[in-house]
Amino acid sequence: MSLLLATPASAGIEVFSASHLTLSNVPSNAVVVELDALVGLDEVLSLGLPANPDQAGSVALERMQGERWAEMLERYEHAALAVSRAWVLGVEKIPAVVVDGNVVYGETDVARAVYLIEEAMSHAE
Repeated sequence: MSLLLATPASAGIEVFSASHLTLSNVPSNAVVVELDALVGLDEVLSLGLPANPDQAGSVALERMQGERWAEMLERYEHAALAVSRAWVLGVEKIPAVVVDGNVVYGETDVARAVYLIEEAMSHAE
């Protein structure tokens, strides 16, 4: 686990993780992002596609014209924005808990990570 203090960049608690990691003690006001969500969405979209590329293209086009496509697009957009947010914040590894631009890496207990950040911030003042 490591702690990085930086100039405050945003308000709130942001947690960057992946689907294979188990987080604990996540505050209700935290925004949790699984950075591998795009891969999962790709897997859902390609599930059951035929091996023949022309047939797969037809099935994919049919799915994209279906009623659930708008929901999938929204999920893709959310996942892509989350990855962009992690990049903007300079998140280098996961799990990462970010509070006001300060980050703790490697701590899956989110409440503990928030506590460590708040302690470090109080000593920096």
